[in-house]
Amino acid sequence: MKKLIAATASISLLAMVPSIPAKAQRQLDEDGVGNCIFAPVKLPFGKEGSAPYRQVTNTFNPGQTVYARCYYRGTLGSFRNKGRLYNSIRNDQAYSMNLFWVAPLADGSISPSQNGKAITRGVSLNAGDAMDWDGQLFTFGSEICEITVPLYDRERLKPYPNKCLNLKNAARFMERRIGLSPQPYAKFCVRVWHLASDTQKWSYSNDSWQRANVQSQRPMARGCFILQLD
Repeated sequence: MKKLIAATASISLLAMVPSIPAKAQRQLDEDGVGNCIFAPVKLPFGKEGSAPYRQVTNTFNPGQTVYARCYYRGTLGSFRNKGRLYNSIRNDQAYSMNLFWVAPLADGSISPSQNGKAITRGVSLNAGDAMDWDGQLFTFGSEICEITVPLYDRERLKPYPNKCLNLKNAARFMERRIGLSPQPYAKFCVRVWHLASDTQKWSYSNDSWQRANVQSQRPMARGCFILQLD
């Protein structure tokens, strides 16, 4: 009877945990760019009130899979009008995601910046069948991942056997790259973006002057998490 009472109490407590509405997860920063949230479990689409979303965190341990759900300001299709001369979503049905390592401040503290150094080449994504998407799930782990390490980077970055990026090894490599001693933690930022152009410039190529679009990255969503290294 005591066990039954305890089980009933546990169920009651779980029922009292408030759900998290989608609008509480979806946010825009001061630049109108969407956000990314993170969890050690998969965050199912459209189920922000479910149990996995109560595990949202920005701190992880080495070996943990990091699930990132990124929210866009609107659907992918709504970004097509950005860029008078060129837009990668409109013209090429393509956009990109990348992972950046952010160096700590001089005193060793965590930098508030979301701008870091790209660890490896980003992932090119097909927008052709995703124009109505207003968010997306990305995964960084040992068994399933969005970013795999190309052959020319594997010796330096030491990925998992299936080529998935090993976040701890990547952080240690980035530290060595700038002459930084091993840190107790690392900051990573996810960025989803597309290319667009409103201007052109003249350039000399193949014995003639040519006009080319001046392309720039237009962020759609971004967010950061911390990986404990020690």
